[in-house]
Amino acid sequence: MNIMDTRSNGPFSPDLICFGPFRLSVAERVLEKEGVRVRLGSRALDILIALVERPTEVVTKKELFAKVWPDLVVDEGNLRYHVSALRKALGEGRSGGRYVTNVSGRGYCFVAPVSRSASLPAPLSNLFAHSPVGLPLKPTGMVGREETVQFISEELIARRFLNIVGSGGIGKTTVATAVGHAMLAVFDGAVHYVDFGPLATPSLVPNIVASTVGLSGNFDDPLAALPAFLRDRRILLVLDSCEHLIEWIAPLAERIFREAPEVHILATSREPLQVEGEQVHRLDPLTCPPDDEPLTAACALTFPAVQLFVERAAANGYGFELNDADAPIVGKICRRLDGIALALELAAGRVGIYGIKGIASLLDGPCRLLWQGRRTALPRHQTLSAMLDWSYNLLDESERAMLCGLSVFVGAFSFEAAQFVLAGEAFKREGVVEAIASLVTKSLVTVETDRTGTLYRLLDTTRAYVLAKMTDSGERNAIAQRHAIFYREFLERIEITSLTWSKNDGAAERWRHFSNARAALEWSFSEHGDKELGTALAAASAPVFLELSLLTECRVWMERAIAEHASQGDRREMELQEALAVSLMFTKGNSDDVLAAFTTALSLAQFLELPYHQMRLLAAHHTFLVRIGDFRGAAAVAEQNEAVAKRTGDPIAMTMADWMLGVSHHLLGDQASAREHCETALKPAPIENSSLIRPGYDQRIRALLTLARALWLGGYANRAVMVATEALHHATALDHPVSLCLCGIYKVTLFLWRGEWSEAESIMDKLIPYAEKYSLRCHHAIGLGLKGELALRQGDTEAGLRLLNASLGALEAVQHQTMTPVFTSDLAIGLARVGRPDEADAAIEREMAFGPHFYLPELMRIKGELLAFGPHLSEAEYWFSRSLDLAREQSALAWELRTATSLAHLRVHQGRDDEALCVLRPVYDRFTEGFDTLDLRVAKRLLDELAVADDRLIAFR
Repeated sequence: MNIMDTRSNGPFSPDLICFGPFRLSVAERVLEKEGVRVRLGSRALDILIALVERPTEVVTKKELFAKVWPDLVVDEGNLRYHVSALRKALGEGRSGGRYVTNVSGRGYCFVAPVSRSASLPAPLSNLFAHSPVGLPLKPTGMVGREETVQFISEELIARRFLNIVGSGGIGKTTVATAVGHAMLAVFDGAVHYVDFGPLATPSLVPNIVASTVGLSGNFDDPLAALPAFLRDRRILLVLDSCEHLIEWIAPLAERIFREAPEVHILATSREPLQVEGEQVHRLDPLTCPPDDEPLTAACALTFPAVQLFVERAAANGYGFELNDADAPIVGKICRRLDGIALALELAAGRVGIYGIKGIASLLDGPCRLLWQGRRTALPRHQTLSAMLDWSYNLLDESERAMLCGLSVFVGAFSFEAAQFVLAGEAFKREGVVEAIASLVTKSLVTVETDRTGTLYRLLDTTRAYVLAKMTDSGERNAIAQRHAIFYREFLERIEITSLTWSKNDGAAERWRHFSNARAALEWSFSEHGDKELGTALAAASAPVFLELSLLTECRVWMERAIAEHASQGDRREMELQEALAVSLMFTKGNSDDVLAAFTTALSLAQFLELPYHQMRLLAAHHTFLVRIGDFRGAAAVAEQNEAVAKRTGDPIAMTMADWMLGVSHHLLGDQASAREHCETALKPAPIENSSLIRPGYDQRIRALLTLARALWLGGYANRAVMVATEALHHATALDHPVSLCLCGIYKVTLFLWRGEWSEAESIMDKLIPYAEKYSLRCHHAIGLGLKGELALRQGDTEAGLRLLNASLGALEAVQHQTMTPVFTSDLAIGLARVGRPDEADAAIEREMAFGPHFYLPELMRIKGELLAFGPHLSEAEYWFSRSLDLAREQSALAWELRTATSLAHLRVHQGRDDEALCVLRPVYDRFTEGFDTLDLRVAKRLLDELAVADDRLIAFR
């Protein structure tokens, strides 16, 4: 049975509707508040009736016009005026209640809980045998706690003694009050509520409780008298705000629980009472939106923290409505305020003054601690500073010192980190453990546990408060230095393979502490920091920056560290230069600065005789040369890498060298060799030697994508898609932006080649903004080029040319040439369509002079197409012939089919159908799969037409 459901099961009239302190008689058209009639105009009353008859549903403006102004034409201003009058009559914004909300662009919704009854509600004294004592009014603006209230109510019945524990301002009193009201029927009104907040004299605790439950008189031992008085009484005793009097309240509550079996106790405190019978319910913050996904207003409003913030902001009379543009900012505000209800309410109360963006910017400063709340709130709840003063003043000196020391940590930290940073003259290592445990118990430090382990953190508001308490700059710098040393050592001993994280396996949670490394870097390079320590920390942090695709930030820190470290010719310089080169390459393009950094790092790796670092750097250098279009140079680097791998005798090194050779063979046009070298990427054997892995780029994914393209070019279209899909699954598991963008580009290419345009468009719509989000300029430009190619294929030549020109310009700016032949050939096709054949031919000639590469047979075919139906027929045949020869030489059956189809069309145009059939049929017959792809469908259609024509010719003869 749901103990919250106190409604009658008998017949009732749907005419009487109750919500909050209001009751509405629809038949009599009367609205009352606590028995007093509310003055309300007829139009506003009509609107109210229309809304409460469909609670929690959106009633459209059109429906309201039809209900309130039938047969009349009125503008929206009238509706807004009467809705405003209704809100004013209901007291929205004054009492904290929220009844009518505007759903932007749609209409209005009645959001308060609604019930119906057969007769007017009687006073509580008439409903129950007893009247509640001290119970505050039922919360009317509670958000996101309904299930919690239900759960606590049920637990309270089953276990009798429950303590709601949580940090200050989280909503303990609100929940306890709501539970008290929910339990009125269960306890026949006998709910007795004691607020210990204002009480400063501990010895008066028993007297206050005695007075609340109706025990009068003076007793020598009220601690004994209270349980005796309550022994046969069935009541709910609510003990609110116990933390500052816990030594007195705890034994009293325990004795009542033990000796008065009909008494149920609900306490609230910032720490457990730690007595017999107590069941602790940790009250979590309100759920906030995550920061790793795009956020719309509709999505944001599904999170209780956002709901509370928006409701409180709207209640302040500034007409705030959440829109899609503000939703991510509000989500960030809620996260920064840790989902703490009081903090959200205080921030929401300033929206009308500072605006949403202003509130977000002010969260970085101390002023948020001083924002004023409701005048009627308890003094400790009127500002965040007052709330935290209340908790801080309850700590002993050692706990205060520990709390201030912990403020050096940004985000999550481990016991190990806290012991290293804070153990010293003030604390022994075991003392740190005990102090943190005490602060956790008192809800000043939160615990975050998952299958990777247990971490701790200070809420942002708490951290901002205690940072201000650390007035001794010498002490602050000493702690900050130990903090930086710990995270340098921590990062230095981590294997790079363990840095590869995945949302799916939860390993991303292990990197919540990386914000501490960032904070340590900021201190190290500050005026009072330790710059030598900073350069070591930067080198240790580099793999993580790259693995998490924090490329721009990586570049900034590497540049600062290199400037401090200068040219010392050591391993640290090598690591800094490598990270700088990789981050520069992916964010700024393939510049001379990138090449210089790679060259310096590789020279140092060779001088220091570090073969695994040499191979990692050669792999990165190989990628650089591929990106600038130097495919021959890349092949030479791949051979150099193979030689180093052979000297190590490491089979994993040889496998990765194989992959690099496969990429080079593919780009130079040898697809058979490419497949042979990259086939090993299909094997699931893990790469165990972390020294081989270049952070920021997964070589196995690169090999799989190369294999997919080589398979397609070799005539295995179905297998190509399967391999590309496997690469995408691997990249998705890594959740690594560079790898994901690369997968998206290759898969779009395959879909375009296959003629599956809707699938290609779907991927591009995600790829382009994703690349822009992570500042991957090359990948973003390639995405535009692919979109232009699709536009051409769909017949939108103008859009295609515009996108292709934009892409080629952007790629030229960052010196990225890998896809230039593809997009230039597409551009030539578009130029020919709009009557600019000379420009088209010049573009093709430019790319054919580029040197041997995988796309050259297709460029030759396109040149032939441009010449085929003009005065240069023999020249067209020449280029088709060259394309066929080169495609066969490259083992590129897909290119061979395209050219054979083009040449067959030319022969048909010339009336030489027999030759057309002889050209196309042998090529088509060599395919064993992919018959649903565009190229094979076009070829099959032409072959069928030729067969029909041949039959007609035979019949005619």
